[in-house]
Parts: sequence; structure tokens; C-alpha cells
Amino acid sequence: MAKKPPVSASNRSKVSNGTVLHLPGFAEVDGRSAIARRFRDHVDALTSQVGGDPSPAQDMLIRRCATLAVLCESDEAKVAAGEAIDEETYLRRITVLSGVLGKLGLARKAKDITPHHDFDAHAAAVLEADQ
Repeated sequence: MAKKPPVSASNRSKVSNGTVLHLPGFAEVDGRSAIARRFRDHVDALTSQVGGDPSPAQDMLIRRCATLAVLCESDEAKVAAGEAIDEETYLRRITVLSGVLGKLGLARKAKDITPHHDFDAHAAAVLEADQ
């Protein structure tokens, strides 16, 4: 089976080329709203973090992360304002967001701070002289 040629930028959907946030008909979204701008901020930051040219699968995961992040931030704003939230839903969103970030390879990992003593002879002599 012959390989299909890559889709040119002019033949991509408006969602793929970044001119709209979501497919028309599913939800009309005003890209100027605060939530839409925040969503776009998350998409841009995550896209940059994966190297600036995400694969189609990474792009899908990035959008899902941005959606979950905006939903979590909405709940956090309610808490800060003294309003009640559905804690179970909030915690579930955090767990899913963490998992998706892990799949993208963006989850923070503990930094190894164990001292390593792999010195060459010169470095060992310098350190020994300082003591």
C-alpha cells in the first residue's frame, strides 16, 4: 500500500492549524474569553515543553491536559472564593491530569541529589589538598 503524502497546512482543519479552539457545531467558543485564553496558554506551554512540534497523538494529549488544567483552575478559584466544590471530581481530575502528563513525559520526577564521587586523579588530589 502506498504511503499517503503529508497533509499540507492549507488542507488541515481549523482546529489543527490553530485558528479555532474546537470543531464548529460541537460548541461555539469565543476564543477571546478568559477561559479560552487560559486554555490556549496551557496548550502553548505544553507544546513548547514537548519541543514545539508535537506529534498528532501528543497534540491530542496536550489538548486534554489543557482542558483538565482549566477545569482544575476553575475549582481552585471557587475554593479561593470560599465556595464549595465537588472534591471527588477535583481529585479525579488531578489524578487523570497527572497520568496524561506522565504519558506526555512531562510529569516532574524527583531529582537525584545523591553525592557522586567519581573523581579523576587530579580532582581527587585537589579535594584532598583542600582538607
